[in-house]
Amino acid sequence: MYPFRSDGDDMKYDMIVKRWEAFLREAGVGTYITSTFGTTDKQSVVVSHRDINLHDPELADHLLENPTSVIRGAERAANAFIPPDEIELLKARGLKPELNVRIKEIPMTDRIEVRSIRAAHLNRYIAVKGLIKNTVQVRPRLHIAVYECLKCTEKVRVIQERMVQKEPLQCPGCRKDQSLAFRLLTDESVFIDTQKLEIQESPEGLKGGEQPQRLTAYLEKDLTGQVFPGNKVILNGTVRATPSRASRVQSTTYNIYLDVNSIEIEEHDFEDYELTAEDEEEIILLAKDSNIYDKVASSIAPTIYGMELEKNVLALQLFGGVMKTAPDNTKIRGDIHILLVGDPGTAKSQLLRYISRMAPRGIYASGQAATRAGLTAAAVPDDTGEGRWTLEAGALVLADKGMACIDEIDKMRSEDRSSMHEAMAQQTVSVAKAGITATLQARCSLLAAANPQHGRFDKFKTIIEQINLPPPLITRFDVIFSLMDKPDAEKDGELASHILKTSMVAEQMQHDRAKGSHIEPIADETIVPAIDHELLKKYVSYARRNVFPVLTQSAAERLNEYFVDMRRVYSIEGTVAITARQLEALIRLSEASARLRLSEKIVLDDVERSIHIMENFLHTVALSEDGSYDIDMYATGTGISKTKRDRLTNVLQIIRNAGAEGITRDDLRNETAPLDINEEELEYILNQLREEYSNVYIDQTGRIKSTR
Repeated sequence: MYPFRSDGDDMKYDMIVKRWEAFLREAGVGTYITSTFGTTDKQSVVVSHRDINLHDPELADHLLENPTSVIRGAERAANAFIPPDEIELLKARGLKPELNVRIKEIPMTDRIEVRSIRAAHLNRYIAVKGLIKNTVQVRPRLHIAVYECLKCTEKVRVIQERMVQKEPLQCPGCRKDQSLAFRLLTDESVFIDTQKLEIQESPEGLKGGEQPQRLTAYLEKDLTGQVFPGNKVILNGTVRATPSRASRVQSTTYNIYLDVNSIEIEEHDFEDYELTAEDEEEIILLAKDSNIYDKVASSIAPTIYGMELEKNVLALQLFGGVMKTAPDNTKIRGDIHILLVGDPGTAKSQLLRYISRMAPRGIYASGQAATRAGLTAAAVPDDTGEGRWTLEAGALVLADKGMACIDEIDKMRSEDRSSMHEAMAQQTVSVAKAGITATLQARCSLLAAANPQHGRFDKFKTIIEQINLPPPLITRFDVIFSLMDKPDAEKDGELASHILKTSMVAEQMQHDRAKGSHIEPIADETIVPAIDHELLKKYVSYARRNVFPVLTQSAAERLNEYFVDMRRVYSIEGTVAITARQLEALIRLSEASARLRLSEKIVLDDVERSIHIMENFLHTVALSEDGSYDIDMYATGTGISKTKRDRLTNVLQIIRNAGAEGITRDDLRNETAPLDINEEELEYILNQLREEYSNVYIDQTGRIKSTR
């Protein structure tokens, strides 16, 4: 093995090249270059740092500490394997062979968080993991500038740095002349592709209250154009520094950026975890537990009391259905959208925050602070000074293949909420801003929370009447839950006991951390999750990555039977009980149910579970006064059933039949008695006709009259 020398850079560089040649030859990379160069358009060879370390640990360590010279030596060594006849062909075209060596899979110890990059990392080779926040258009960068002396026409080649163009300091033909001027020969100069981007820390690695930090990175040559906003990547490269441009005076504070050498694009759906054989064995064993559904559900936010059904459905949302492509290439989403509507103090926000932390690619946003651009994508200046714009990914794009949790969605402005329609249905975000037209991926589940319009639920109004959301948005949710805070002595006692136990356990933990001593903990299985938080995330990862269940014949027949039976109510009652959207939601819930137990088949139990959830959903949003389901209450956003519409119409017709003189309350009460309208309901109908429909008014004498 060639030792590194310290007596001169040239000798040291020669040793680096020889070591690289030995590694490339032994690893078979040299043979690959010789056999494939000229037959493909590839400009790079990719090698693993782990392989380098196995062959030459000293070279591997030196790469991390001095990447500039070591990678330059690697490229020189790689070019030595190019066949001579290919080199001659390139020379005949005025080109020279330039293979790039890309180094990936560096040790975890050199994978640095963006917020942790310091001066000690300058000029070192590191890896940074995160989400692509925005990218700038690929552009040519001057790499080797050819200048012509205006006095003697001598040509001078100058290798350019990234930030500032450099002119020659002197002309070889007229060195003593101090008044030299040059012009750039662009047709003879060498340009390479370059692209600027920003990478942001992944949300799952942040602690409470932390804001994700960003880092500027530059790609060159064949790396450009590979990544887009929302992609989760590992960027491997060298940390560089450039003077701050904040003022005209040269600053002593420098900005940092990453000179990217290689990109590793994370391809896993929803998830980052690398599962060991032990992890997979534990997950498969856990899936065989007959009580797996309850265990997973009880492991979601165990400090929140109750909500058994809600937690069961949130568990299904974590696992999700299967995204499918129909024969006509139509995409059918598998992600499940859920809306929680509840009184204040029902732990909606706490539940959303917990789910956003549990989902490996979870994004949390508050509707009060969210804008259209913040949710979808914003057009921002690209800081090149050319007046160009670039796209910056919003919350829904950053949550691609993950979960977006939006609290207080009802507090958003209507124009901002409208941007979510496409993301929920087509799972894309179309942007036409600042001359940019693009479509970004937003393949995520949406978990949203809202409050009733007047703070608390009104028992005289339906749930849908009290949700301040437009019908097109409401109907895109697969499941809606109402969380009501109703006094109940028995349940209130259980709730208080649960909160007190949770508080006592938290106090004990805080005492142990602060005092360094230990108090015997309170043993209570209702507080401790049945499945460890990290294991559950791995379980979800394994299921989404490996399990793609399909409907069995019996399950398909049961879904068909349920859908047809519910639709049959239309011909009897004159109402629509269920639509194709609910059938698709049933399929997604059934797929998620099978996925949760790692089954490749959707069986009757999975379908019955989804039907139970759907019945609860319909009971919440579409239950009419006569006990039947009327989906129009939900689909139209009015919350008014066919029965109630008929009663409103009948009362209005009685008032209109009274003519210009109107009708007294007593007479109206007598006229509506045969319609089974009691006095309380009659007053409610009158208020609706007066306030919401403006069809009725009461004159000074107390007579009820119609406006038309």
